[in-house]
Amino acid sequence: MDIISYPAYQRCQGWKNGRASHSSWYRKPDFLGDKILVDGGGSNSQDIAAEMCTVSSVVVHAVTVPGEMTIDAGNFIRRGRLIELKANGQVVFDDGTTEDTIDHCILATEFICISPS
Repeated sequence: MDIISYPAYQRCQGWKNGRASHSSWYRKPDFLGDKILVDGGGSNSQDIAAEMCTVSSVVVHAVTVPGEMTIDAGNFIRRGRLIELKANGQVVFDDGTTEDTIDHCILATEFICISPS
């Protein structure tokens, strides 16, 4: 059994029904839309963001690492900590910047794997 930790973003609930998935379900880069958001600062999220660049027009990677610089290169955009997912596909970051028309969000957040005894 996996216990997934969904972040407590403002108004995140509307994204859980088909517009967001957890990285624990990620297996390979599949087309999930033209503009994808990957949220998380760990190595798993970095790998997913890099792989998703091969199938999506734009990949936005939101990281929670303090001092992480914003990067715009090719079809890859790095932003700061994600603070809000809006129903219209807009996302808001801690520095006030926004990204519009996000089709899907991959949440590379914590989860705990519990093995049956």
